[in-house]
Amino acid sequence: MTIFYMVNHHDPDMKLYSWEVVSTTVSIFVANLFFSFLQSLVVLIAEMRGEHEESGPIHAVVQFVLFLLCMCLLHLAIVTLSRRGIENAKGNKVAPDGPSPKHVSNPEKTHDGHRPQLRLEDEQNLQCWATLIAHVCGFAAMHSGAVLQLWMLITVGGHPEEHSVYAEEGVGALSALLLTCVPIVGWVVMLFGLFWLSDMIRTGRSKDDEIYDVWDESSEETENDVASLAISFIIVQTLRCVVNGRLPGPEGEENEEVADYTPAMILGGCVVFFMLLRLIMVKIPFFAADKHESTVEMNCALYVKRWAFIVQGVVSMTFAWCILASGTSAVSAFLQRHGLLEKGYRPNGAATRAVLAMLVSVVAIVVIRILDKISDWMKGQDRKESERAIRGIIRALGVLVGFSWEQAFAGGIGAIVEMELVKSKWFPVGLQFTLAAVIGLGVVPAWNWYILRNLINCRAKHVEMESKVQETQRRLLFAEK
Repeated sequence: MTIFYMVNHHDPDMKLYSWEVVSTTVSIFVANLFFSFLQSLVVLIAEMRGEHEESGPIHAVVQFVLFLLCMCLLHLAIVTLSRRGIENAKGNKVAPDGPSPKHVSNPEKTHDGHRPQLRLEDEQNLQCWATLIAHVCGFAAMHSGAVLQLWMLITVGGHPEEHSVYAEEGVGALSALLLTCVPIVGWVVMLFGLFWLSDMIRTGRSKDDEIYDVWDESSEETENDVASLAISFIIVQTLRCVVNGRLPGPEGEENEEVADYTPAMILGGCVVFFMLLRLIMVKIPFFAADKHESTVEMNCALYVKRWAFIVQGVVSMTFAWCILASGTSAVSAFLQRHGLLEKGYRPNGAATRAVLAMLVSVVAIVVIRILDKISDWMKGQDRKESERAIRGIIRALGVLVGFSWEQAFAGGIGAIVEMELVKSKWFPVGLQFTLAAVIGLGVVPAWNWYILRNLINCRAKHVEMESKVQETQRRLLFAEK
């Protein structure tokens, strides 16, 4: 009922924000469900090879290979759907919104910001599959980075069971910080080179390929999402390691021995810090552009500007992950201090995760409402800038809500597996695959046909409304002069 009220809100901005959150939540839930199946398969293979489930280097390598395969699949899907969309638009004589952009060879000149307008159905299909595959890529990158962090700590600290960084024989806090930052730097460097190569491949075909504008825009949006998910998650893993004294599991699992609310309060302070940082960033010239404008011949200086948008996405997602980390630490301390662990309640149990997911959903709704009020109070250019930052935060909240509910669902699956209804190593993998297939077949079409359609329509109406407001302001300013 809450969702029903939100998507039918009288405020157009709230309606748009609500559809953004619902769409992102569904996408993240389904993508993480499919990734969980792949992950359980990787874990089984690692166990058969004698590797530790969480910390084996082969595990990180396999996750990285999975990431690369998903990236190839992502671009193949985008190219195929973009070409089909252009062909359908031509066949139905659908004119683009405004003049068709001309490709130019001068690297200082860019496209005019328009891309060929696709049919609504083709636009839905493109966004649906590109977003789903991108999120699977993001989860693979997240897990690979987290496993690499854990492996480095275990190798240096010598605590394969405890994962403690403050134990007498373990590494110190500063060493732990440096060790866990190595995968962060590694992923930033790797993604920087990988995305540049992707840009070079696209621009190499742009002079003779009409699908370039659609392909390029969709590729950049999805690649930015992948980078934001991966980098922000391992940043928060590092924060939790320093604050709690222990590195969480590769999926953010909390340590059951945390009995102090101090880590939760510190992470809560990080939530406020990163939210304010995201709102302030739009005032900095480097982050002021509305969108990255690609050129046919991309040089290094122009390519670096693209990372302004990735950095903003990383900050937004770090804000969201800190909310989940703070809530998880608080729940763990509550269970420990009130003796609920002895009664069977666990921080990573299905019931606890379901309660946490509900709390995260409530917090997300409250934060969205507060941000909408802040946006309504602002006027002119300040409103435009704040709205861009707010939409970035709201998308991050959608990822957070979807991830927290999928974790609750995964906790339920884990409880079923622990019952040992079928004593087979392949049972968890088969269960994950069955649930992913059944839920995916039921949810993805509905998300594509209804939720994405409403989101695309709301975005179009929002752009039209903003254009009318800007035109009215220009006329009033001209009249005053």
